[in-house]
Amino acid sequence: MAASELNDLLGDVTKELAAVQDSLRRKHIEFIPVLKTERHKITSTLNEMKDSLGSQLDVIDGNLDEEQARITINEIERLRARCGCLRDCRELLDKFSTVEAAMEEMRMLLDQNTLKCAETLLFAVGILPALDEMTSMKSEITEESTMAITKILYTSVSHYRNLLLGKLNGWLRQVVSFPHSRVPAITQMNVCVGDTAEASMNISAMSIMKVLDDWMIKLGDNIMKNIIHPVINGGGSSTVATTHDPVKSSLFIFRVKTSKKKGEVNVDAIFAQLLAIFTHLNASLIGVEDNTNSLVSSLMKIIFPQLQMAILKNVISPRSTNESEIEETMEKAEQLREQLVEIGLINDATPSFKSFAENHEKVFTDRKCITRLARARELVLAPYVELTTVGYGEEETDENKFEEDSLKFLDIKAEEALEDKDSSYPFFFRLLKCQISSTTKELVDLVRETVNEAAKAENEEMAGRLMLTARNMVEMFLLLTKSHATSFSSVPQMAAVYHNNCHYIGHRLMLMVFDVVNEKHAIILSSFQSFFAPFLVQLRASAQQVMSNQLLQIRRNISQLLSESSMSSVSSIEKGANACTMQLASISNVWKEVLPELVYCGAMSNVIGFFFDQLSNLMLTAEDITANDATFITAALSTTLRQIEKLTVIRGSPMLHKECTKPYFHFKEIIFMLNASLQDIDDRWCDGVGPLAECLSVKEIRHLVKALFSNSEQRKRLLDRFY
Repeated sequence: MAASELNDLLGDVTKELAAVQDSLRRKHIEFIPVLKTERHKITSTLNEMKDSLGSQLDVIDGNLDEEQARITINEIERLRARCGCLRDCRELLDKFSTVEAAMEEMRMLLDQNTLKCAETLLFAVGILPALDEMTSMKSEITEESTMAITKILYTSVSHYRNLLLGKLNGWLRQVVSFPHSRVPAITQMNVCVGDTAEASMNISAMSIMKVLDDWMIKLGDNIMKNIIHPVINGGGSSTVATTHDPVKSSLFIFRVKTSKKKGEVNVDAIFAQLLAIFTHLNASLIGVEDNTNSLVSSLMKIIFPQLQMAILKNVISPRSTNESEIEETMEKAEQLREQLVEIGLINDATPSFKSFAENHEKVFTDRKCITRLARARELVLAPYVELTTVGYGEEETDENKFEEDSLKFLDIKAEEALEDKDSSYPFFFRLLKCQISSTTKELVDLVRETVNEAAKAENEEMAGRLMLTARNMVEMFLLLTKSHATSFSSVPQMAAVYHNNCHYIGHRLMLMVFDVVNEKHAIILSSFQSFFAPFLVQLRASAQQVMSNQLLQIRRNISQLLSESSMSSVSSIEKGANACTMQLASISNVWKEVLPELVYCGAMSNVIGFFFDQLSNLMLTAEDITANDATFITAALSTTLRQIEKLTVIRGSPMLHKECTKPYFHFKEIIFMLNASLQDIDDRWCDGVGPLAECLSVKEIRHLVKALFSNSEQRKRLLDRFY
């Protein structure tokens, strides 16, 4: 009896669930319209099924109690298990009914009360996990239908949630909008709240649905991007205007071009414009609340930290080179904060600009580093127009001065070293007097200033950033000097100046960190004492490369000038020698003013030696030299020699014979032979121990003797003496 009743009941429940599934599918999936009177039919059907199922299960339970004596225990347990399944189905029907009723209520409330609609949606969403748990239980009859109904209800809840969000998003797009302007210099913001009660209701609905925070963040970003940043970046040159009407209020920002220099800002104008913007925003959104907080105050919690960062980066940080300007700007920023507190947009607990800046010290350092690097780039790329004299050029007369100064090295006073005067260093560490570009001196001063600031840094991270910036300035000098490559190869003065620049930078870097550590007692820089050491070799190598290329170019020019000189036309030799002498004199006039004396002598001796070798080669390759030609050439080359000797006179002392010994005396002996007799040559040979034997080879002497003198017994005897 009970078994047959249970089977009939299971069949009825299955059929009714299939009918409910079909109705829900047509309503929520296919969206087939129904009459107003039929809208609650599904809920009624589910409630009736629940009530009917409950009463019938009670009857079946009573029948099972009466039949216990007539059937087996296993059969009783099987029947009671099926009854339990139907009771679970009854609970599931109750939840189906609740969710369906909530969906119908949401449909009615969607256009009337978004807050209640959101609350109903939240209630329905809370029931859905229980449906998942209950339908996951295996059931021989109800599993397929209940899972299908649960899926339909999930889809319906998601659909109504999207409808509600769409309605709220549409309202939000009208509340605060940024219309596109055909004029690029104008930015507009419209605020259209409408009824404040409805606006508060919509805001509360968004809060319940946990989408308000995302919208507030997005709105705050848009306000910063479209309104705040243009005002701050405008440097105070923008104009802020507002309009009000019964429907909406509008704010306009007019950006105008001014004659102000780049980087010049009007701090007072910027803060006044920011205050006007936030005052307008507060007046436009007044009365709109999210539960206990006003919308504008919640919005300011998002905007104000971004505002502080923007002011810190673009208004305060650019003044990081002037402490008084920083303090003044910080005070004005704090006045803006106090005014916002008075209006009620923020509270006293909001961090002040000073405390905010202390937590973002990195911003000041980064801005300072970027500014320094930009300035360093300008200095490196600037042409070498203005020159300045550096180094120590006084002559040391005391032979023991070097040793005494070297022993006193540890007694250098920091304040003397920081004066950047080479006289304060021991003789061994002094930079020789020379001329460098004024931009390079300014670059080194910038590097030193950066190292000094690193010594004052509060922590190793900031010190490291500043020291890395100083290092990058030097590296930039090495990398960007390619922009002057053409001048280095064609203009001797430019090559000499660059050579001095490299040695000057290397000299100052060599002791810079030690000086700062001694003067500032900056323990924080102790680990950076060898920080610039790798650049010393690079700077010297770069200077040597540029100077070597310039010397090579001068040699090419000398070869070109002498290319048409030959013994067939002795006047061409004089002409070529005079041209080379004039060029060397011109180079000498430039280099003598620029290069250190020691470097000048070495460089000039290099090209002069090449010049002498070229002239000597002309004499040594001639097969026959007449007496008249020899006399003419001797006079011309003697004049050239005297003029060249004057180029290397330093402080009244001739230096050519010291710096260019071999080519110089080799050339002089050739001139001697051109105007000498056989006996004079024999005397100068002096059995192989005379000056002639020391400066010229036997082959060269024999060749000149054969070219200068005709074949005779005396020439033969002389040639036999050369061995």
